[in-house]
Amino acid sequence: MKAQVFLLTAAIVIAVLVGVKGYMTASKIASEREILDISLEGFIFKNIDGEVKQVIRISQDKPGNITNNAVDYLNFTRSVSNSRSLDIEVLFVGANINSTNQTMNITAVNFLRKTNLNVTIILNTSSQQSNSTSLNDTGLFHSNFTYTKGDTYNLTIWLPDENYRRDIIFKTRGNKDSYAGFFDLGLVSERATYKDEIQQKVDLP
Repeated sequence: MKAQVFLLTAAIVIAVLVGVKGYMTASKIASEREILDISLEGFIFKNIDGEVKQVIRISQDKPGNITNNAVDYLNFTRSVSNSRSLDIEVLFVGANINSTNQTMNITAVNFLRKTNLNVTIILNTSSQQSNSTSLNDTGLFHSNFTYTKGDTYNLTIWLPDENYRRDIIFKTRGNKDSYAGFFDLGLVSERATYKDEIQQKVDLP
């Protein structure tokens, strides 16, 4: 009888140990899978971040296409990210600075996956210039402001409903055109959120 009890107890202990081992193995696999997924997401974001930083530079020989190229890349990036169950969120602002007529053509693009996004653009000239609108997702907002050659300007992007405000500071050239761009870039998954802010200014031919 004692032998039977011993054998039964041993069988129960072995079953429990096997179950615990199986659970620990499954948990370990799940944990390692999550680490791998996060590592892959970080790699994807780093790649997107690097490409975004090149969009303005590689387009500067054709300044009329810079904003369009940036928007095309954001559309492509969103499509690729969605196919991997990731969400790309971007606020893009580009300022095409024309020295001939001393105007800035400023474009704001809403890739934040938000509708009815209230956007205000402010340029700190001697008499402050500003313009506001409401943008749906992927919507574009164009504004034209005047400026004085050679001066330094602060371009403010304000999203009043989001408690969001960013300043882009840049110096204009005397008789040369230039382009200033700003990306607030985010990648969102079930596991993590990746963020970066990029400001660039390039001189145009």
